[in-house]
Amino acid sequence: MGRAVVSGLGVVSALGNDADTFFSRLAQGVSGVTEKSISILGETKTFLCAATDSNPLEEPLKAFKLAESVLQDALKMSHLLDSYKNGERVGLFIGTATGIIPVLESERGLICHINRLKDNSLKPYNGIAEYLTGKLPFKPMFVTTFTSACASSTIALIEAAKMIRKEMLDCVIVIGTEALSSYDFLGFESLGIISKTNIKPFDDDRDGIVLGEGAAAIIIENEESVKKRKIPYLVEIAGGGISNDAYRLATPDPEGTGAAKCMNAALQQSNLSYGAIDYINAHGTGTKLNDRMETKAIKQVFKENSKEIPISSSKSMLGHTRGASGALEGLISILSIVNEFIPPTINYNTPDKECDLDYVPNIGRAAPIQHVMSNSFGFGGHNSSVIFSKV
Repeated sequence: MGRAVVSGLGVVSALGNDADTFFSRLAQGVSGVTEKSISILGETKTFLCAATDSNPLEEPLKAFKLAESVLQDALKMSHLLDSYKNGERVGLFIGTATGIIPVLESERGLICHINRLKDNSLKPYNGIAEYLTGKLPFKPMFVTTFTSACASSTIALIEAAKMIRKEMLDCVIVIGTEALSSYDFLGFESLGIISKTNIKPFDDDRDGIVLGEGAAAIIIENEESVKKRKIPYLVEIAGGGISNDAYRLATPDPEGTGAAKCMNAALQQSNLSYGAIDYINAHGTGTKLNDRMETKAIKQVFKENSKEIPISSSKSMLGHTRGASGALEGLISILSIVNEFIPPTINYNTPDKECDLDYVPNIGRAAPIQHVMSNSFGFGGHNSSVIFSKV
């Protein structure tokens, strides 16, 4: 089987719209979270959020536009169009949870959507993929969308790498994208898990999530295809694991059984022992249940090594970008390897006796990194872990 390597990146986030600026701010522990007054259903509410601009909720096609921006940046970095002229053996995989919801929230968008559904010309969640296909100079051979809640784009990465290793495709453009929406704010508020103070992953005083938005593109190719273009590639996607708790719709298995299964599966597919992982980019949402569960799962998998592995939550700076989080945190994992630096978990002040691992509190650290695991867990029991390796 071939190796699946990363040749291009693109990012748009509350911390910057290019990879260098984005990672520099993460490394410094800069927060993208601000307070915004948002009009929802005629009522103005104030929320903490990590937005990409000053006016969230105003653009129904925002998730589409964010995805288009990162697509163009990743194509430029990878020089992909030098090799692929007609889309043969190229895939386009989108990961999103609610990316099309702002379109449906707009009156015009809803009417358009209903009319198109009547003749089956638009499947609800494939709208972003359809849009991006029209922005490419070729039609990709394989276009699909993954909608597995907050695990969406990590699952997209895992499946893309698998298809490359099995030589079913030579290249896959993976994009995770998500825009803030009234649906997200009201939905998570109704669950009682939106923080009233700030997102504080693994801290004893954590009180919930802060919503964010953004997009990331990661171009994955067969190693030989990249070598033919004589360009450097960044890392290898060594393997991944997927599981499902089937526990409850909106809460994880408190013992972390499903999360541990997908981490073990990722190690097995990567042919790595638990002692090989140098850094874990945690799901780390800042809720009591998730952070406790993830800590338990890490202890199950990494055993005596669990307290030696640096773990951090990028969501402490980016907010929770739902279906885009796996791609954004995958990109962070890649840049951690390239820059030999582990970003911190900010807003960490009070240790939790049940979350007692090394969460890289408040200050990032330089470190040689060979292998990084990135975790994404979502509603419905969706669990995914992907491993990136230095090449």
